[in-house]
Amino acid sequence: MQLNVWKFHIYSTLIIKNLQTAWKKFIITVMDTVLLKNTTSKIGKILKGYREKTRQNQSDVAVKASISVSMLSQIERGIVAPSIETLMQVCF
Repeated sequence: MQLNVWKFHIYSTLIIKNLQTAWKKFIITVMDTVLLKNTTSKIGKILKGYREKTRQNQSDVAVKASISVSMLSQIERGIVAPSIETLMQVCF
């Protein structure tokens, strides 16, 4: 009898951990899709505005940041969220 209770405890703990992991993934996905979507667009607009204000073209900035012109264009249009490393390279 004691062995069955122990097996149930282990099994239920595993189920709870799997549900917690799934819930965390769901929350992150929702945050990424809903909350960060507007932020990505805003970041792109700020980067583009600064680039234009400093009279740089996309090619110059892309070369300095070690990314393609296409990637920079997608970042500026809010289609792609840049990694923190890429964002720092574009800014400096």
